[in-house]
Amino acid sequence: MTADDARQGLQNHLDVFRAVERVEQLTGCLEDTPEEAELAGLVAALEDWLIANPYRK
Repeated sequence: MTADDARQGLQNHLDVFRAVERVEQLTGCLEDTPEEAELAGLVAALEDWLIANPYRK
């Protein structure tokens, strides 16, 4: 998943869970790398998606 994919691709809760898994994989290996940009895109996409789709029990 690229940063652009992350910005465009969160459609449902499964996508969010996949994004969270990817964020966990990227943690700790970032500074000045393509993964840093990918993580920023994932986080922005997660924030946007969660605002638009609040979790309801």
